[in-house]
Amino acid sequence: MVMPFLLSNTGMLTGQQLGSRVRDYDIGAVADQSADQGGGKADEADRVVRAAQAMEDNGAPGPAGVCQLPPVLTDFSGREFELQEMFSAQTSPGVRVIGLQGTGGVGKTALAVRFAHQLAASYPDSLIYIDLKGGGSQPLPIADAQAQIIRSFLPEVRLPEHEVELTRLYQSVLSGKRALLLLDTAASAAQVTALMPPEGWLTIVTTRQSLSINGMFTRHLQVLSLAEATAMLQRLVPRPAICTGRSSNST
Repeated sequence: MVMPFLLSNTGMLTGQQLGSRVRDYDIGAVADQSADQGGGKADEADRVVRAAQAMEDNGAPGPAGVCQLPPVLTDFSGREFELQEMFSAQTSPGVRVIGLQGTGGVGKTALAVRFAHQLAASYPDSLIYIDLKGGGSQPLPIADAQAQIIRSFLPEVRLPEHEVELTRLYQSVLSGKRALLLLDTAASAAQVTALMPPEGWLTIVTTRQSLSINGMFTRHLQVLSLAEATAMLQRLVPRPAICTGRSSNST
C-alpha cells in the first residue's frame, strides 16, 4: 500500500496526523450545530464534510496536496508519440478521462505513471493512484476503492455503511480540487464510472478491456517499435568494452 504524504504550508503532515486533526475538531459537534440552525439531523457524510470545511474556515492547517504516484521507471524509454497524443487529448474540450488500453505487460502502467508525473504541476492539489485489480479474477469492489481514496484525505474517518452515503461522501471530499486520479488496471466501464471524480479532476485509466465512457480519449497501446525496443535494450544492457590491443603471444 502506498503511504500518502500530505503537504501543508508549514511542512509535511502524515495521513495519521491529518486524520487526528479532523477527529479532534469534533465532527459530531459540527453536525449538531448545523441541526440547531435548522438543517435537521445530518448524516455521516454531511458530518465529515462539514467538519473538514469548518476546520479550513477556522484556519486549521490542511493538506495542500496528496501524492501517491509510484515513481517513474528509471529505464523508461520511447512512447514519445503516445505521450504527445495524450498531452493534446487532455487539453481538448470535453475530455475528462485518458485511457490506455492493451494486453497485459505492454507497458500501460509505466506510461500512465510517467504521464501523470509530467502533469503534476497542472494538478497541484492531489495525485492519487489506486490499483483496481482488473487483471485478476477478483477486481477491487467499488466501495473499497471509494473508501481507499477517501482515506487518502481523511485517513481515520468513520465511513458510512450505506453505498449511497459513501458515494456522496466520496464526491464531497473530492470536490473543489484541481487534481489527478490514476485508476490502474480497471476491470469495467462501470467500475471507472462509479469512481469518476467531480469537475476539476483528470482521470487516467489503464485497462485490458475495451471501455466506452463519456468524455474518454482512448489510446490502444501496442508493443514498442523496433527502434524504441532497441534503445531500451541498450539502456538496460550496456555495451561491453572492445579490446583493440593485440595479444603478446600473437605472431
